[in-house]
Amino acid sequence: FSPLAVYKNLYETHPVLLESATTSLGGGSAWEIRLKDGIRFHNGMPLTPEDVAFSIEKGKETSTLLKTITGTEVSGERQIRLRFDNPVSDISGTLAGIYVYPRSIFNSDAPWREILLKNPIGTGPYKFKRWLSNGIELEANDGYFEGRPKIKRVVYIYEKDADKQLAGLLKGDIDII
Repeated sequence: FSPLAVYKNLYETHPVLLESATTSLGGGSAWEIRLKDGIRFHNGMPLTPEDVAFSIEKGKETSTLLKTITGTEVSGERQIRLRFDNPVSDISGTLAGIYVYPRSIFNSDAPWREILLKNPIGTGPYKFKRWLSNGIELEANDGYFEGRPKIKRVVYIYEKDADKQLAGLLKGDIDII
């Protein structure tokens, strides 16, 4: 899953799905965010402002930071207005905590995390291929908006034992710990 922005370092963020974020009302009590054009989810559906607003509302269930957003409204074809009770001078940290999911996959009353585990669809450079007994396999997303990744396949293995991790690295079975 791609977030709206990522941290470049401790003090700066880099937009991923965003074209811009500007304050629009009351010295920072409302912000307009504009999505980049042409972004699609792994299932081919376009990323919409409604998906962003939906994901923010879902994220409020577990994120204290997102609870500072008191309102979301679609304000244009690729625009969302975020409202805050108090003026906010910089929302880059908040945007880095927003991962966007397609609202169309949430068509049941099942818990949202369960739905995402069964149907992991995002906008990132890699897309879900399959669950492994001890990890997950991802494949390059040919339709990624920033270009297809050079590495075709990524496998994440969950291994808690540090000795087994090191042995796998030394043996060449693991590339990164």
